[in-house]
Amino acid sequence: MDNCDSNKLYELEMLMSMYCKEGELRIDDMSCYTDLKSTVNCQELHGPPTDKFDRRLRYSIRLESVQKNHVELTFDLPTTYPRTPPDISVRCDDPLSRESSDKFFVDLQHHIKTNLLTGEPIVLDIIQWVVEKIDAYIENDKKANAEHHKSPKSRTLSNKSGSLCRYWIYSHHIYNKTKRKTILDSAKSLNLTGFSCAGKPGIICIEGYQADVDEFWQRIRSMQWQKIVLKHQEVCQHESYSSWRKFKDFEEMCFQTAGCRDGHTDTSLLLQYLTSKNCQHVFSIYFGINV
Repeated sequence: MDNCDSNKLYELEMLMSMYCKEGELRIDDMSCYTDLKSTVNCQELHGPPTDKFDRRLRYSIRLESVQKNHVELTFDLPTTYPRTPPDISVRCDDPLSRESSDKFFVDLQHHIKTNLLTGEPIVLDIIQWVVEKIDAYIENDKKANAEHHKSPKSRTLSNKSGSLCRYWIYSHHIYNKTKRKTILDSAKSLNLTGFSCAGKPGIICIEGYQADVDEFWQRIRSMQWQKIVLKHQEVCQHESYSSWRKFKDFEEMCFQTAGCRDGHTDTSLLLQYLTSKNCQHVFSIYFGINV
């Protein structure tokens, strides 16, 4: 029997028994749960099947912290969980600031890497950590907001000058809806242009003033990823933004064909798009294939 399938199922059913009140636990797609259950039952009766369960399981749990703050955790489990850690997003009734959210996910990722056993189900351990720790991040935000209203500081536009740059970022995958929204919102708030490619692999191109692009990269990489790297940088110091940039705005793209399994990116469609933007040179940087 495939341990990934059975571990996912047994952990979820344990959580369903713990968070059984209305609205406490929500499975995004119940057919995914029933398919997983059928697969595991079949494996127990007949041994491993030729086709294993190949759908991502996604569910959210509504929690109450030690200080009675309400938090919703969303877990997006890859097909190889628990050998591969889940994608995690958090939403509080009083949303965390960007700084607190960044620190929260850095600390959570550190906890997972240093304290939780690789290959073992970890959702319950993560829930317990969040219940115990989230109050400190919420309280820090409240203190920071109070200080801000006591002595507001003016903001400068100094980061709107200097060199222009373009970052090409590679991720093992981009599926999580919260991460995708954060990518779009961050690019918009920093007035950056480019695109993100949802799927597997995930591709992000971001261009603008150096300080803004660096800020974007800090925000994105602070979230929990299976893998995310800055593959290539392009810098220009002597042209205007309007003449140097390749993109007019920032948008999410999806390069997939009908019948595509597990959200895999169609690299031929990606190459066509890059070529239309005169950026085909980065295709070989991403995939090691000369074009």
